[in-house]
Amino acid sequence: MAKLSKTKERILSTAQSLFNSEGEPEVTPADIAHELEISPGNLYYHYKGKEPIIQALFDRFDEEIRMVLAAPSHAPLEIKDNWVFFYIIFEEIYDFRFFYTNLTAILERNPSLTAPFRALVREKAKSVGAILTTLRGEEVLAISDAQIDRLSDRAALYLTHWPAHQRLMTPDLPIKTAIHDGVYGLFSQITPYMGASAAEFEALLASYHRDIRARG
Repeated sequence: MAKLSKTKERILSTAQSLFNSEGEPEVTPADIAHELEISPGNLYYHYKGKEPIIQALFDRFDEEIRMVLAAPSHAPLEIKDNWVFFYIIFEEIYDFRFFYTNLTAILERNPSLTAPFRALVREKAKSVGAILTTLRGEEVLAISDAQIDRLSDRAALYLTHWPAHQRLMTPDLPIKTAIHDGVYGLFSQITPYMGASAAEFEALLASYHRDIRARG
């Protein structure tokens, strides 16, 4: 992504913060300008309305999360390494959560984002599928190609709807704790495919979750 001017960076950073905290539909360009202590005209000079700001924020999010998704854990048997990988994904999603908590309305107003957002969801499924395939190759999972496809799709669905679920069910939970809970929930979905090792893996997973949650 090309380097932006300081003013553009401040506009995007402030807009992202306001969209996340106040809800994107509630925030106007005037609100963003007021928060920045600049005139609406100055903001309009850089971004001609809210939709170009949303587009710029999506471009940033898309670039950042794709960099993460392109580098899955190289140690798929290690809970810790995969936990960190998925934690970063959840963290990126949380940082741009306004897209997810108001997705339908944003895409209706910005139809040009529909295809790239759909592609991003598919990329999430592809990344999870690559990990599942590696685990199968290491004979950790007993899982068919069709099951990998379905489980990858469920994981992508989980990642897409997690922000709204977290906001509804655990709004007062510290976000680091909420993210760890999200990672735990995602990991738990592969347990049924571990055969005789399922109970042992679930115990290790639960123990790691308790430990890392306790550390905050």
